Amino acid sequence: MGSKVAVNSDSKISFTCSQCNHFLKAPVILKGERVNCPECNGTIRIPRKSSVIIERKTKMIRCDYCHFPIKVEVGKHITTCPKCLAKLSVPLQKDEQ
Repeated sequence: MGSKVAVNSDSKISFTCSQCNHFLKAPVILKGERVNCPECNGTIRIPRKSSVIIERKTKMIRCDYCHFPIKVEVGKHITTCPKCLAKLSVPLQKDEQ
């Protein structure tokens, strides 16, 4: 899945990291550039085009191995820790069962 994007009036592009969903802002001039997310250190590309922000329900879990906080979409059953790369099972919430 790609990043969610919105452009605001102060020449910054707002988007979320496609790996950890951390909210980021960058100068519009950097559109298309690859950067490291300050939250998960994953390599991401600043989106070139803007689109409507689509809100997704998310929940926070911690890696079973390194205890890194990870934001995952509700309904996702498996994820990878962006810090230690461990494969993790995501526990279901009551409303997901």
